[in-house]
Amino acid sequence: MVQKYQSPVRVYKHPFELIMAAYERRFPTCPLIPMFVDSDTVNEFRSEDGAIHVIERRCKLDIDAPRLLKKIAGVDYVYFVQKNSLNSRERTLHIEAHNETFSNRVIINEHCCYSVHPENEDWTCFEQSASLDIKSFFGFESTVEKIAMKQYTSNIKKGKEIIEYYLRQLEEEGITFVPRWTPPALAPSSDAAASSCKKQAASSAGVDAEPALKDGLSGEPLSNPSGAPEPVAGPPDDKLDADYIKRYLGDLTPLQESCLIRLRQWLQETHKGKIPKDEHILRFLRARDFNIDKAREVLCQSLTWRKQHQVDYILDSWHAPQVLQDYYAGGWHHHDKDGRPLYVLRLGQMDTKGLVRALGEEALLRYVLSVNEEGLRRCEDNTKVFGRPISSWTCLVDLEGLNMRHLWRPGVKALLRIIEVVEANYPETLGRLLILRAPRVFPVLWTLVSPFIDDNTRRKFLIYAGNDYQGPGGLLDYIDKEIIPDFLSGECMVGVGAWWVSVPGGCRCMVGVGAWWVSLPGGCPCTVGVGARWVSVHGGCPCTVGVPAGWVSVHGGCPCTVGVGARRVSVPGGCRCLVGVPARWVSVHGGCRCMVGVGAWWVSVHGGCPCTVGVGARWVSVHGGCRCMVGVPAWWVSLPGGCPCTVGVGARWVSLHGGCPCTVGVGAWWVSLHGGCPREPAPGPSKGWRAGRPAQAGLRTPFGLV
Repeated sequence: MVQKYQSPVRVYKHPFELIMAAYERRFPTCPLIPMFVDSDTVNEFRSEDGAIHVIERRCKLDIDAPRLLKKIAGVDYVYFVQKNSLNSRERTLHIEAHNETFSNRVIINEHCCYSVHPENEDWTCFEQSASLDIKSFFGFESTVEKIAMKQYTSNIKKGKEIIEYYLRQLEEEGITFVPRWTPPALAPSSDAAASSCKKQAASSAGVDAEPALKDGLSGEPLSNPSGAPEPVAGPPDDKLDADYIKRYLGDLTPLQESCLIRLRQWLQETHKGKIPKDEHILRFLRARDFNIDKAREVLCQSLTWRKQHQVDYILDSWHAPQVLQDYYAGGWHHHDKDGRPLYVLRLGQMDTKGLVRALGEEALLRYVLSVNEEGLRRCEDNTKVFGRPISSWTCLVDLEGLNMRHLWRPGVKALLRIIEVVEANYPETLGRLLILRAPRVFPVLWTLVSPFIDDNTRRKFLIYAGNDYQGPGGLLDYIDKEIIPDFLSGECMVGVGAWWVSVPGGCRCMVGVGAWWVSLPGGCPCTVGVGARWVSVHGGCPCTVGVPAGWVSVHGGCPCTVGVGARRVSVPGGCRCLVGVPARWVSVHGGCRCMVGVGAWWVSVHGGCPCTVGVGARWVSVHGGCRCMVGVPAWWVSLPGGCPCTVGVGARWVSLHGGCPCTVGVGAWWVSLHGGCPREPAPGPSKGWRAGRPAQAGLRTPFGLV
């Protein structure tokens, strides 16, 4: 069987000509490669203009193989023939090598290429590919294959180090620039040509020619003399760059890199449709121990499945039913100590039987798929945030409350199908599974589901019975204390199906869905307390709060909807939008600039309000004055600071402490103006005054003069 190898693109941030000068120093022998004993030049050709230089060498290698194997083979050294073709005009070097020893038994071919980076002509790219075909070798074929690949991969790792070693050597000798090849017909004299090339290089680098010429000959590298930030090396065209692999995919061996590149190339050439991301391809390779044939088979099946079920668009096109939003006790929650996204599932608190009956198996499967797709996105985000590859997540499953009712046959059947689909299409996405407070019934459930779980996945399971997770080797080894949920004796209050939710440092996502009590001391810019009975946001909240909560308090003000449908709304820092519609109790400390208490039973605005207040409310109080309609048609209106506009239209009781220069108590049953009113009282007889008290300001109402 032919073994193939394909390297990623390795980028040297140095010009091609300087890399070639460093490369030539590897011959006739290289101290950094102990197995490279010697080399002799067999043939050499150079074109008349000097642009083409072809050299063929016979290299002597001391292979690190068992002494017995060398004795059986009858050789101490192995010889290779290497042919280098340098094209200075196109700035490329092609290297072809093959074995001379045992060529009738073992066939080794290698091809390497140095070329100019397509996006930066001052950088150089290096690619390498090789193949190994062992026909027969005295019954030691497998051993020879392992030795060959071991030697090959070790030399691959040293390749970049060797070039950088000779680059430093050149720099120590004062050589930091090598002029490009120019046609002889256009080339001036040798001294002038060298001076012109160096001046041109210094000019293109953005510095004066003469100082640059001196620096280039004296020691400092000229790769970036201008001080401008160096651009990030990226893979040319659609090829994978070694730095990209290390940054976003992790440390891979040369053979693993080769498997990834070859499978990726095969998909680009044969697959019709969306090509999966490199991280996703790598997961399938890891799940099959980097066996390309097996990984290719399962990956193609998964891509077909994704296309049939439109999984790539599930996060944008599919929305979970309200029943799942209300009763599914699971959600994403920060990250673990390794930076993996953390998913918390309170399986023991869920009515799995009710969910399966209400929604069916398909809806539950769809929801789990959306959770996995969200997990893939979070892995990408955490990779950028933490600056290291993160390709899997951690799942924390709390089994408190698990009993025999969870082992309902249709429910177990749905669980087994979900496991089967996730195992086939999301391999290597589970970094760690923490199972806490496993009850006595758990072994029964484990016996049912464990045969459907892959062995590699099963090794990631950590199971704790009772309160064992609180001891050494428990939850604190994997999750920070401030992130551990409160129901597991942690410091973080999480309201997924909970009765009480508190997020001391603020939260930027949905909190307390279905919870009875929600508290956000640090503020929250998103949905809070949907369906909760009590909501408190210390620090202000710029979005929906307490819909339709029983009690809403926003300390610090809120510029948006508050307490829609709530029974009690309090905004001590003021609110600039809809408040308490149609809440029973509304209090706005600090003033409010918009509609307050529409339909509310009790409205209090401390600090004044320049807009509609208490429309339909039974009791309205505005401390500090109000410049607009108040208490229409409230039962009781009190304005201790005065009001320059319509007050108490249709209200049963109106009181103005401080006077009012406008219409007061139109249709009201009782009007009191402490401080007087500067408007001329309307003429007419006194009639319809229900309280039987003397008029204090003499203002006409539909009920008569008061």
